[in-house]
Amino acid sequence: MKDFDPEYTSIPDYILKSTMRIWEERDIARIRNYYSSDNIVRSAMGLTQGIDPVIAATNATLHQFPDRRLLGEDVIWTGDDETGQYYSSHRIVSPMHHTGPGMFGPPTGKPVKARTIADTVLRAEKVCEEWLVRDHGAIIRQIGLDVGEFAAQSIATELQRGQTPEVFTPEVDVAGTYVTPEETSEHALMYAGTLESIWQSNWGAINANYNEAVALELPGGFTESGKAAATQFWMSLLSAVPDARFSVDHLIGRDDPGHPLRVAARWSVHGTHDGPGVFGDPSGAPIYILGISHAEIIDDRLVREWVLIDELAIHRQIRLFKG
Repeated sequence: MKDFDPEYTSIPDYILKSTMRIWEERDIARIRNYYSSDNIVRSAMGLTQGIDPVIAATNATLHQFPDRRLLGEDVIWTGDDETGQYYSSHRIVSPMHHTGPGMFGPPTGKPVKARTIADTVLRAEKVCEEWLVRDHGAIIRQIGLDVGEFAAQSIATELQRGQTPEVFTPEVDVAGTYVTPEETSEHALMYAGTLESIWQSNWGAINANYNEAVALELPGGFTESGKAAATQFWMSLLSAVPDARFSVDHLIGRDDPGHPLRVAARWSVHGTHDGPGVFGDPSGAPIYILGISHAEIIDDRLVREWVLIDELAIHRQIRLFKG
C-alpha cells in the first residue's frame, strides 16, 4: 500500500489494528497518529473538522460506556496503490454497559449492544474523511427510553445550555478531496439497482434479489429474517417519506477468497416527513437520511443484509422543524 508502514498487510489490517489500539487498548492519544489534522467527520448528528473533536467524542463515549468493545465484523474496501487513495467501510458491533453519565442521561447500568459503520477515506496512513452512522436508536431503546421523546429532550437540554442543536445535512457539509471511483462489479451494481428499485416502490426487486431466508440486521438493534421482513422494513421508511429522492453515493463490491460476494453502499434520502411510518405521525418536516448498508450475496441472491441509519438524527430533524 502506497505510503503505509509495511507492518500493515492490507487496508483491513490497518483499520482493525488502528481501531484496536485506539479503542481496545484505550490509547486515545493515538488518534493523532491515525487522523489527519484537517480531517472531516460527517456523522448523522453533525459535522466536525480536525482532531480535537474526534478525541473529545471518543472520551465522552468511554465515560458513558467504560467497557465498550469495538468488535470488527467486516471491512469492505476499495482503492489502489497508484493513486494512494483508499476507502474502507468498517462494520463494528459494540457490547457495553451504560455506567456513566452523559448524552444518554444518568447511568442505568443496563447492557447495550449496538452497531456502527464507519466509511473512511485513507491516504498516507491517515483518515482524511469519514462518514459515520451509529445506531443511536438501539442504544436509546436498550436503556429504556423512547427515541422521539429522547430527541425532544436532547434538543431542549442543548438550548438550555445555550448550544445550537445540530444534525448533518448537505447544507452544512464542506467539500472534501476524495474522488469517488466508478464501481463496475456486477454484484455491487445489482445491489445498488435493488435499493434504487425499492425506493421507487418496486417491491418485486426484493422477491427477485433476496434469498427466501435472508438474515437482516436493521436499525434499532432489530434482527429479522426473510423477504417479508425486508419488504416491511423498507416500506416503513418509504411510507414515512413518500416523496423520497434516493441516491447511492458510494459503492464497493468485493470478491475475496473465503468470503461470499460482499457489497458496501453509502446512500442518502431527501424528502418530506409526510406519511405515517417509523418516525411517527406526519410532521411535514424536510428530512435527510444518511444510510450505509452491507450485503452478502450467494448465487445472485442477498443472503445477509446490514442496514444502518441514525433514527435519533431523523427525530431531531422532525423536532427542530416542529419547534
